[in-house]
Amino acid sequence: MLPVGEEQLPVASAHSNDDVPPAAKLEPSSSPAEPDERSGERVSAQSHGPAISADQELVQLGSRGPEVSVPTELPEAFHEVQHPGSEASMQLAVSAVSDETKTREFEFGGPKALSTDGVATRLGGVLYLINLLIWLNLPHSWDDDGKFAQQMSGWAIVEALARVLLGDLYEQYRHDPIWETLVLLDRREPGRSIAASGMSLEEERPFRLPASWLKRFGAVVWSVFQHDERLLLYDDAAEFLVADVPLRGRTFFEAAHAEVAAYSDAGLEVSWHIGDLVRTPFMASGWAAFTTLTGEWEKNWLSAYMSEEVLWWLGRVMGFVYCVLERALGEHFDDAARLAELVLCRHGQLVVSRTHVDLYMSMEEISIAVRRAGLDRDPGWVPDLARIVYFHFD
Repeated sequence: MLPVGEEQLPVASAHSNDDVPPAAKLEPSSSPAEPDERSGERVSAQSHGPAISADQELVQLGSRGPEVSVPTELPEAFHEVQHPGSEASMQLAVSAVSDETKTREFEFGGPKALSTDGVATRLGGVLYLINLLIWLNLPHSWDDDGKFAQQMSGWAIVEALARVLLGDLYEQYRHDPIWETLVLLDRREPGRSIAASGMSLEEERPFRLPASWLKRFGAVVWSVFQHDERLLLYDDAAEFLVADVPLRGRTFFEAAHAEVAAYSDAGLEVSWHIGDLVRTPFMASGWAAFTTLTGEWEKNWLSAYMSEEVLWWLGRVMGFVYCVLERALGEHFDDAARLAELVLCRHGQLVVSRTHVDLYMSMEEISIAVRRAGLDRDPGWVPDLARIVYFHFD
């Protein structure tokens, strides 16, 4: 059962349950109804409604952070044994609640804690990637046996995608407090890398984009390559890697027919031809800086934050992620840094409680392209993140 929510300020935001915009929509997962919805007049991020009333004054980012409210759960000290009518018990209760209000911190699974006053971040748009996870139903859509979901939490995937999308901009933001916040939300010890242990040896690992992700593209034409003992499938029009699987003793044509047939059986209309690995447009894509000729991940600064298994997966999935974001935003990005600046680099105040993650931003941080894509719509209750997530614009 979800714990009792923290007392929240009335804010301007949106948490519409409307469908994801067609430009970005994949097959969304069904999720439980949002618990603990907050009451109060709100302004939608999808529509510019009237301002809220004076007694629902918004938090001003430039002057002060969100006010600390009295907790709905009494501190442990309140429950110490005292005579119910004693003066000492009353003084203890008042003192404990007062101290809790002044110094209340949200403690995670490790030795660190995050102040509920929040932290200022220049990467508020990292949380927009939560909507991408919802569109793709990550991590559950990746495999049928659920092993991936057991290894990679939603918060870990958000962090991994954000670090990769920043690319060359990362050095400018490496000390942003959002990284520590994501680590704490993922309940990892500080300094511990994102890991997906339990995967098979690299030469035996299969990579296949879920068929549910590809259905929105309609009829597709794929190039098929062989590199050493592996078969690669590549989408000619959208320019991303579809599959990278070991041959396992099969001939090229046996493996190619088997892979294409499996996607066809899942409802995709696929035609394929033998491709030229050297001339594939994939090498001209924005991800060429991250990958080698065969899509292998370069050993670079990212290895300090992610295990080899996670890097292997990201090196193959990012082409599709980049394509989805481009289509949603309605723009082609020759420079990956431009996409990061548009989506991720947003100033705000990030506040985390036991049940909520709230990002407070000024109206100047609104991007029309991001709004049309639906990336700044309120995710609301996200089971995989165990949080209610709201974006607030003032």
